[in-house]
Amino acid sequence: MKRSEIKRRPLADTVVDALEAEKSDYRELHADGVYLRVRSNGGKDWQLRYKKPDGKWAWLGLGGYGKGAHHLTGQQARQKAAELTQKARDDGTSLSIAKKAAEGIVDASDTLAGLVASWIETKRSKWTPDNFTRTRGMLDRHVIPTMGQRAYRDIQPDEWFALFKRMEGLGILESLSKIRSYCKDAYTFAQIQGWIKYNPIEGQHKFLASGQSENYPHVSPEETPQLIRDIRSHGARHISIGLQLMMLLAVRPGELRQARWDDFDLDAGLWTIAADSKKERRDFILPLPCQAVRLLLELRTYSTGVPWLFPGRDDPINTPASNMTFNQALNRMGYKDRQTPHGMRHLFSTAANEAGKEYRIVDSALAHKVMGTEGVYNKAQYLNQRRELMQWWADQIDLLAVSGLAKVQTA
Repeated sequence: MKRSEIKRRPLADTVVDALEAEKSDYRELHADGVYLRVRSNGGKDWQLRYKKPDGKWAWLGLGGYGKGAHHLTGQQARQKAAELTQKARDDGTSLSIAKKAAEGIVDASDTLAGLVASWIETKRSKWTPDNFTRTRGMLDRHVIPTMGQRAYRDIQPDEWFALFKRMEGLGILESLSKIRSYCKDAYTFAQIQGWIKYNPIEGQHKFLASGQSENYPHVSPEETPQLIRDIRSHGARHISIGLQLMMLLAVRPGELRQARWDDFDLDAGLWTIAADSKKERRDFILPLPCQAVRLLLELRTYSTGVPWLFPGRDDPINTPASNMTFNQALNRMGYKDRQTPHGMRHLFSTAANEAGKEYRIVDSALAHKVMGTEGVYNKAQYLNQRRELMQWWADQIDLLAVSGLAKVQTA
């Protein structure tokens, strides 16, 4: 049958069967923007003509003509075109993306992992390296394994809610709050890029437990002397030194874990924590009590020439120890869910405040950011007072370990 003999549309399957090939490919309108393409070799398939966002016309293949698992009749071609058009409209995507999603074909950039990678890269210059690595690790641990290879446009709100409820059931409320916020932010990034129309995580916080009540676990004052003795007797000496330094100096775990030997002046008893590792974005000078200096001198004898105090296991030259190194040590010592490295800061803060130490000096020692004019000091603020405070705390730790008393001295 010649195409000039076509009298009605949509094309009946009998007409499609009868259409003859010509010297070159040609298309005939079927209905609703769907065309039948007849190839010069006799093959026939369906295409949808559509207008792209830039106003230009394009073709989208729908499938071959025929009856079978991978072929479409004329009616099936029209139905598929309508479904893809509606999906693209609902998702705010292009027809080509809608087709890939419908067929289970997902480009890497269209996966949730791809979206997260694009979003988190926008944070690299805004976050500290430790925060950047920690956030990526949380997402890699809790989200990417189950949803990472799926098209992010296809993940429904109820699926996200189910993931968040599982985390809530595990009691990791602070992690839940952060991960929900990160994922919502990633979808917001997709929205402002014009890749999606709505955010599936919007409003879910109203129906989830808050992470505000979660705290960094730390032992009671009565348990502190035993904790000190357990840390000092830990079998791995470099781990023991790390935990002792964490308790003595009350720094954030990431700051000690990423510390470099070049940051220390042991003769002067000073540690300069670089601005890019601090939330406050300024260098912070930490006076070292004599007990900390002795531990650092011992630790240096174990150094193999790498820049880190605590080098990573797989790549000791370029990476510091894992953020789980000290956590796992405390867990193996029997302090799981009772004491964390970050909780060492609570022990120092509680002891110093109960002993009546000046709160401004205590906050300064913890590198807490003070708002307003009171927070405008040079990078060595309260250095002499903090040196006295940190030496007092180190001496109290020695006394607690020996006496076993729960209370620190005020003198």
